[in-house]
Amino acid sequence: MKWTNLKLFSHLVLALAAFGLSTYPLSIAAQVVQLEGTTLSVALPADWELVPAKVYGISSKVIRYKGEPHFEISVKQSSGNNPFATVVTSLPFECDVMFGVLQGANNGNMGVLLPRPDYIPQDYYARVLAAQPVEKRGAIFACLYLGSSNITVSVQPAPAPNDGTKLTPLLQSIADSGRRNSTLIYGPGILPLQKLNVSVNISSGAWGAGKITMGAVGEVDQILRTGGAAELKIMPVITDGVCSAVLKSGLQKKDPPYLSAKWEPIALEQLREKDPTNRLGLTVCRQSRQTKILLVIMMYGADQVPASDAPLIAKALDEIADAVVKSQK
Repeated sequence: MKWTNLKLFSHLVLALAAFGLSTYPLSIAAQVVQLEGTTLSVALPADWELVPAKVYGISSKVIRYKGEPHFEISVKQSSGNNPFATVVTSLPFECDVMFGVLQGANNGNMGVLLPRPDYIPQDYYARVLAAQPVEKRGAIFACLYLGSSNITVSVQPAPAPNDGTKLTPLLQSIADSGRRNSTLIYGPGILPLQKLNVSVNISSGAWGAGKITMGAVGEVDQILRTGGAAELKIMPVITDGVCSAVLKSGLQKKDPPYLSAKWEPIALEQLREKDPTNRLGLTVCRQSRQTKILLVIMMYGADQVPASDAPLIAKALDEIADAVVKSQK
């Protein structure tokens, strides 16, 4: 990416972040610094320092790596006031919106979504945005969702494969600081669902809950799991019917690994090829009463559910369903 394009790209990230569109051991901490314009007090590993930016980024001060290469990390926190997302959902999905907008900017020539590299802790959004051309490693952007706001982190230059682990302790420190002011529920914890009027005992993961309008169904709960293998959105609805009939039409997957034996052993799966963030649509069903069902629509941020994530999703679905079934007794 030419310098002018990279500067324009950073300008766009900064603008979107301002609107809300946007377990590793630490080295011995040299100091704790308050990052300007954020709620973050970050413990700096000894090989990092807070200094004025030399490379144009999304903040005037950066956290610079003292060794080689001299990575510069800029941090921007959203206002939590997202005028673009709140029209459709009460949860501000800044990471989804920001990355979706940026990936489409300039006909997709400015940035590309990539899976989150191993050196970035799983607290962060499951994808990163890399400046084009990726092979030039001009910059990479990561997003940390905190419930009522998000943290946008830019790294310039994007690290070569062998240099990524140099960033991990600092990125974990940023995530740890964000978690202290987060409005998310971190398992084990209690996750309240307003529309179903139940409280779910969530055993693991980082979760937020809000509401979304779904066509003729009306307003329903929307549950977000952030971080992990991929972003997961869950929309549960209690309705009349029988699961075997409801799941009759569509591309069926029998005995999916993300469902326990308590559920109808069929899921409808649809790959959303034109959606860069909600890649896979899933519909599952659990019979709660003889003529009542818990119908769950899910959006998953990858083309398929990996084996490592399937048991975690199955556990979360059981926890949600158990709370619903208990409330009906």
